[in-house]
Amino acid sequence: MTVRRILKYVVLAGVTLAVVVATGLAAWGVPAPPGFVVEGMPRIGWSHVWRSRRIVDAFRARVQFAGWYGHERRMFVAIGTTNRMHRMDAPGETPVPVDGLPERAFDMQWSRDIERPFVTYALDDGGSERYRFFRYDLDTGASTALTHAAARAYAAGLARDGRRLAFTSTARNGVDSDVYVVDVLEPDASQPVYAAGGDIWLSGWVGPDHLLAHRHLGIERSTSFLIDTTNGTTTPVLAGYPDGVVFSGMSLDRRADVAYLGADLDGEFVGLHAFDAATGTPAPLAPTLRWDVEDVEALADGRTLALLVNEDARFRLYTYDLVTGGLAAAPGWPGGFPTRIAAHPTLPLVALDVMDTAGVIGVWTYDVRRRVFDVWAVPDVGLSTPEPEVIRFPTFDRSPDGRRRELSAVVLRPDEPLAHPQPVLIDIHGGPTAQALARVQPQDAVPGPRPVVIRPNVRGSTGYGRSFAELDDGPRREDAVRDIGALLDWIDAQPDLDGSRVAVMGASYGGYMALAVLARYGDRVRCGVDMFGIADLPAFLAESEAGHFAEAQRGEFGDARQPDVRRHLESISPITAADRIRAPLLVYQGANDIRVKPQQSRALVERVRQAGGLVAYIEAPGEGHGMARPVTQFYVGVALIEFLTRCLAPE
Repeated sequence: MTVRRILKYVVLAGVTLAVVVATGLAAWGVPAPPGFVVEGMPRIGWSHVWRSRRIVDAFRARVQFAGWYGHERRMFVAIGTTNRMHRMDAPGETPVPVDGLPERAFDMQWSRDIERPFVTYALDDGGSERYRFFRYDLDTGASTALTHAAARAYAAGLARDGRRLAFTSTARNGVDSDVYVVDVLEPDASQPVYAAGGDIWLSGWVGPDHLLAHRHLGIERSTSFLIDTTNGTTTPVLAGYPDGVVFSGMSLDRRADVAYLGADLDGEFVGLHAFDAATGTPAPLAPTLRWDVEDVEALADGRTLALLVNEDARFRLYTYDLVTGGLAAAPGWPGGFPTRIAAHPTLPLVALDVMDTAGVIGVWTYDVRRRVFDVWAVPDVGLSTPEPEVIRFPTFDRSPDGRRRELSAVVLRPDEPLAHPQPVLIDIHGGPTAQALARVQPQDAVPGPRPVVIRPNVRGSTGYGRSFAELDDGPRREDAVRDIGALLDWIDAQPDLDGSRVAVMGASYGGYMALAVLARYGDRVRCGVDMFGIADLPAFLAESEAGHFAEAQRGEFGDARQPDVRRHLESISPITAADRIRAPLLVYQGANDIRVKPQQSRALVERVRQAGGLVAYIEAPGEGHGMARPVTQFYVGVALIEFLTRCLAPE
């Protein structure tokens, strides 16, 4: 046989093999990544790959502010899903990687001392939420361990001296959030300063030696006290609020022992207050504000505060003059949705993370003195979607004034509808103390036909006053599910929406809501998606008792240790109603999730299948309460597109 003929057969065999492989891949669809548990998932078409890849690209492209670098106009930014750290020396310049800092570093606290620049950070293992703290030296690129026992731990910032890091940690017994202080530059051992005896959290340092601490009464509400880190003694503060206070951001005037914070001390909404550590008393500021203050930052001039104010699901930047009492919206807002602010330590600058209409986060600064915005890093992924709108729909009951209660919802209409009238995806937020905001998520801007997305603010949502946030507490939990029934009525009445093609989706507590809607309104919903949702409320609360904000959860859901409360929670748990979940269901779960354990999702899937329901199940390794890895985002993305495309197709 000649060499030419041998080559001919080799080429023919290669082509034949390629055809066989291509044919097989086309028939099998997109395969599951290694280590994933995938059960009951229909074939995933390759046509969805490009669309899901664009979602991953949006997450990879995001740029978020991470900290100011010293006293100059320079900053650190975190890029992508792994939060890879970079330095930027000027607006618009190419970010320079910071070598040696681990990916997925969390809870960063930046040194203000340029003579020895460092950052402290926390790191867990695969989404386990059991953290250790480290110091990373920017000059050497080396990391030094500050703590050695992995625990549920959260930093409260560096003290005024720039050396002492305060944090809470459950290292002692796995349950109680004790308070520790460690010398970051000489970390021989962290010193315990307060034994908590339960769940507490820290707002930060107030003065040179005191920490403002809070004990949970509910997920949002807390009582407050000062901890003297020199001797561990405590002093109650805000004692005139026995039902607790809802807090948002806090910022310290470093030249005076005054903290500026958001708190609902005046009633329904989270207002702006000055807290004097010497007297332990608050003073109200900006009394004309009628919405929640989401974040507050004190600028270096000693007289200006920057605020993010939540105005009906849209955040707006304001400045407040402590001398004149003047409140002003920042002029010339460039568009997008600001998600956080951070004041410069010496200059009149505020950094902002801003989400655009492609769901991609970039970084801007606002110069308070010049009153202008500057672009630092705004990624362009070539995607966009129409601006979200906020609508109102009536629900089943009445407000205290006797009028029919109306709820808000964020509506995102695609520029390329699936059909007319348009199918609908109801996407319910988690929390439950959270809010659907008028911003775009990366999946909302996926190219190609999409359903209309409606994100409702059912009762229990924040942003609309304390009374509204408490409407679903304890035995009133099912009223929030009835709100979705009212939304289904509203959808039926809209001429451009197809009430016969509706899907429901949610993550975490939103997953509980999606499952509850499927059980209660299954004849009105085509299918559902549960992302690491609560299926068994008593089991969830029992797991919280074992070390995850038990007091906060009891304040929201009720004390499941009481038999009557437990019976009620069992009666409204989706796993109890699994036989009523008849619409097709997709469940995603992280294998390392400590908030909603994988056992909950597995038990739900088994119960629904035993009752004859159709369930597709995806469990991802190395993931906690969410989706951090690009491979997970990609595969769950294509699975979700396939599932919803099948579910919402015309009959």
